[in-house]
Amino acid sequence: MTVSNQPTRRQVLIGGAATGALAALGLPEWILPARAQGEVLVPFTDVPATFSTNPSAMVRVLDIRRIDATITPADQFFTLQHYGQPDVDAATYRLSIDGLVAKPVKFSLDEIKKLGTTELVAGFECSGNSPGRLHGLVSNGRWTGLPLRTLLAKAGVNAEADEVVFLGADRGEEDVDFRGRMIKVTQQFGRSLSVADATRPEPFIAHALNGQPLSKNQGFPIRLVVPGWYGVANVKWLSEIHVQRGR
Repeated sequence: MTVSNQPTRRQVLIGGAATGALAALGLPEWILPARAQGEVLVPFTDVPATFSTNPSAMVRVLDIRRIDATITPADQFFTLQHYGQPDVDAATYRLSIDGLVAKPVKFSLDEIKKLGTTELVAGFECSGNSPGRLHGLVSNGRWTGLPLRTLLAKAGVNAEADEVVFLGADRGEEDVDFRGRMIKVTQQFGRSLSVADATRPEPFIAHALNGQPLSKNQGFPIRLVVPGWYGVANVKWLSEIHVQRGR
């Protein structure tokens, strides 16, 4: 008979808040030591009475006092956005890949689902994580989808390309200084990666979180997940991938 020295799940969960550090790293629960006999949990005593995990309809902060596992439940996963939460029709949705590619392509939601049902456990945090939000702009999830480079290979990235731009369906107005005059410009949210980074194994195209389709506030129907990068790089409501020469 083999006897394991690893603590039970129940023992691990007693560690409570310490598990929060693992949530951002995607590390297994059993690496935490069990609480020693006689040790007691110290409750949070410095949480402001005005602290809210949902300060607005479009902002959610992970309540680190409630962490009891490495995977963040979808209804507790932190969320922020820059230009609101767009309504995307799954039936007409198309993810396009264009620019410096051999063959521009478009994928429907169903086509993307058929291409990828692998899973990736990955977490990320907002670059604005701070004590003011109890460091709650961080979460860890189990994503379903496929590696980004699989989709890029369908289009064929040209040799002269060095940048991949990811554009979301969310848009908003920005004030731009044009020759000394401020004008309002409608801006589509976007971020980019170098081709070298975009074609690594880690970047992921996700259509589900913790076994369920993405919710609206988590980027339905498709989002980008880039392990090791701040949350701003994880473009939600992904609608276009544009390959270009950026330098």
